[in-house]
Amino acid sequence: MNYAIKAENAVLRRLFNEWYELSNKPNLRLVSEGIGLNYNTFVSWKTGKHDYSRNSLREIRKYFYRLSIRQEQINQLYEKVLQERS
Repeated sequence: MNYAIKAENAVLRRLFNEWYELSNKPNLRLVSEGIGLNYNTFVSWKTGKHDYSRNSLREIRKYFYRLSIRQEQINQLYEKVLQERS
């Protein structure tokens, strides 16, 4: 595996692990299923024992994008509820 892919794995792994801690450590089995990756391989990747291909890294980035969309929807709903209470 070339250096660029290893570096991309390292950056995405760091971001994932930060998100994982900030999100109160969600169930990794559910997360891996949500991404569409094998659970055991995903745990190995999370701990730095495995590097993914560009295609798998793309799936992880897509997962983060979907999370950001969901968070935006939650924020909009929260604002709507606050406005209705005013």
